[in-house]
Amino acid sequence: CPAAADLHAPNGTRTCAHLYADSSPYYERCCAGAVLAVPPGSDAPFLPRRWSGRASSLV
Repeated sequence: CPAAADLHAPNGTRTCAHLYADSSPYYERCCAGAVLAVPPGSDAPFLPRRWSGRASSLV
């Protein structure tokens, strides 16, 4: 998984957190699959529909 200090959006701006769809007990396979980026200052009381029951890793 990336270090928290390395979280960036594709345009280079920092993000607050990343949720990953796939995880594994093996470290090199953790934090894989689709990524949901949470920008700083955002208020998201619920996850988008396609993420329901899907997030497995949070950085």
